[in-house]
Amino acid sequence: MIDWLRWFPVRFAFMGGLVFGGIGQAEAELIDRVEVRKAGQEAEIVIRFESQVQYQRHAPLTNGALLQVFLSLPGGSFTTNSALRETLTQAAPGLLRPFTLTYPDLNGALSIRFDAKTSWRVRPGADQYSLSIFVPIDAKPARGEAVKAVEVTGPVQPGKPPESAKPESRRVPALVSQAPPAWEKEAKALMVQVKEAVRRGDHVAAIEQLNRLLNLPPNTYSEEAQIMIAEEREANGEIAKATAEYTLYNKLYPDGAYAIKARQRLAAIGKAAPAATAEAGKEGDRPKAARREFDTGWESSGSLSQNYYHGNSHIEILTAPPPGELDFTRDSLSSTDQSALVTSLDLNYRRRTNDTDTRFVLRDTDTRNFLSGQADVNRLNAAYFERNDKAAGYLVRLGRQTASNGGVLGRFDGAWGGYNLTPSLRANAVVGYPVEYHVDWRKTFAGASLDLLPQAEKLTGSAYAIVQRVDGVDDRQAIGLEARYFDSRANYFGLLDYDVMFGELNIAMLQGNYQMANGTNLFFLLDHRKSPMLQLTNGLAGSSLKSALAGGLTSSELQDRALAKTADADLFQIGFTHQMTPRFQFGADYRLAVVSDAASYVDDDPFTLPITAPGTGNIHVYSAQFIGNSLIRNNDVGVANLSLIRAPTYDGVSVTLSHVLNLDKWRFDSIIGYYTQEDDSGNTMRRWSPVFRLSYRLRDSWYLESELGMEATKTRTGLNQDNSRRTYFFIGYRWEF
Repeated sequence: MIDWLRWFPVRFAFMGGLVFGGIGQAEAELIDRVEVRKAGQEAEIVIRFESQVQYQRHAPLTNGALLQVFLSLPGGSFTTNSALRETLTQAAPGLLRPFTLTYPDLNGALSIRFDAKTSWRVRPGADQYSLSIFVPIDAKPARGEAVKAVEVTGPVQPGKPPESAKPESRRVPALVSQAPPAWEKEAKALMVQVKEAVRRGDHVAAIEQLNRLLNLPPNTYSEEAQIMIAEEREANGEIAKATAEYTLYNKLYPDGAYAIKARQRLAAIGKAAPAATAEAGKEGDRPKAARREFDTGWESSGSLSQNYYHGNSHIEILTAPPPGELDFTRDSLSSTDQSALVTSLDLNYRRRTNDTDTRFVLRDTDTRNFLSGQADVNRLNAAYFERNDKAAGYLVRLGRQTASNGGVLGRFDGAWGGYNLTPSLRANAVVGYPVEYHVDWRKTFAGASLDLLPQAEKLTGSAYAIVQRVDGVDDRQAIGLEARYFDSRANYFGLLDYDVMFGELNIAMLQGNYQMANGTNLFFLLDHRKSPMLQLTNGLAGSSLKSALAGGLTSSELQDRALAKTADADLFQIGFTHQMTPRFQFGADYRLAVVSDAASYVDDDPFTLPITAPGTGNIHVYSAQFIGNSLIRNNDVGVANLSLIRAPTYDGVSVTLSHVLNLDKWRFDSIIGYYTQEDDSGNTMRRWSPVFRLSYRLRDSWYLESELGMEATKTRTGLNQDNSRRTYFFIGYRWEF
């Protein structure tokens, strides 16, 4: 039977002590990168993932020093048994004090620990691979006081600039509410009026309404309104004010969706300025302000950690006596199953200027195993150079990396590049070698895609085509479509991936979030996919493709075997989260998962008959979750979860209680889980899984970390009974630089 745990939300990652106690198989990392950028008078933390993610809920709702975000992983690339715990520290001088991300926590959440108490808003990102968290700039302690409004004005020019060259002052307080604020509705109504005025060519009316919209607190339409008022002033002949508005856009949204357009218009206005100045110079017009240069120089950041893991297993088997005898037989076995030192390095070099962003990234995990028969393992997870030139409109990345779109299947060595044909349209190309371990072949691939860049309240998407080959034979030929839409309340994403060579649909997926006016978050997921993704090499039973073809298998027979060995995995999920009180949330969701039958072959002999591996049948999971904050102290979060599992051959119940207490230098994590299962034959299983984690900040950049866990399982089959217990611990340090 296929393990039903892989269909659970990541918050069930505690189940099975090997998830956290056995790092030998943990090779996957979920977090790709973390960016901090200015968004009006807020700092936006953009977390990009290496797999599709779906936001479900977070706690506390609006403020604190520790934020926990609960996600599900529609793509299934990162199951609870393969997610490697990651800890990343990010600094953003001038925007935010350092903060630390950890995934997964004991309860499966993504946690963000801030240096001081702050307020936040959390929402799904502009695509299915990201999450955005908005916090006040500098993230100063809230202490319950109101956030002061600030005045946003135009750029400082040499000398005293004429009043006409300044954008109008606007009051922009920071947002603190997670629920869509009341002014969003007003902003939407104003934008409708603006677009109607633009349609009929009434620039004056459009400017008037845009000024009203921009005087509202930050909202979904602020960025678009800022570029529109610059365009309308330019169209109305107000060149000085248009220049100031374009400049203000680049100051507020340096990485925004219209940043390239703003720079292009400023450049065009700058070219036209000398002629206009020559005509008007006798009238005393002031020259255009000099550009203010920005260069951070090379900055380095990262972390180095080492942890020693140790695990022990103890098994007792009680066997019923044969007929005619009375004594039961008891067998015991104890052993050390894990002894390893794991070293992780995360290194980043970065340099930013007005128009460019250049970086080098290195991420590596090394495991030294001290038990006989266990090999040492080193995994180079990322090693790439990236250059983003906003003025020229291109981005290129070279080296070991992970692609999140374009049909590329995970980590690869190669090159990816994109060029902005227009401010909203980008063409991309990718070539490389997939990173695969323990195989006797090397694949190559090449692909191209066209993106309509994400914009609020607009349906955008991507189209791609990709070809992958192995040993000179086509391994995968696929085309795909992605569609996305988001606004102040909704976020939807759809994906279709069709394999031309097999004539089969690889993926058909639709996911969405909708936030109601009262702050209740609704989410759903419909997912049908091949598991694993269709490739010719799926049909192999261990040998290389050349050996299989030389042994008598044809390419057509390998395709048939690949289809037979590749299962269909279907998943439907729907759920909600509701804020009951300022301290408590309630969430519930329902999942229906099914994996089809699949064939297996003993070897690559053309005369070998397949063996059918049965599928799971329909597995129904009903879950309820209570989340509370400030239960013991102001900076704690507690989660209680109950799940009922109904499968064709067994029923199960899962209960978990977790708690995170975040103090000045200490952090205490604890979780206790209980799982019980009974199948149709009357066989039963009971499992207890307590885990405790402790971390201490020794200095500003040094942390001591430790974890102690146990898993006790009792299984009864007929008259026989098995008792097993596994205990493990790790202890280590982390240095951030």
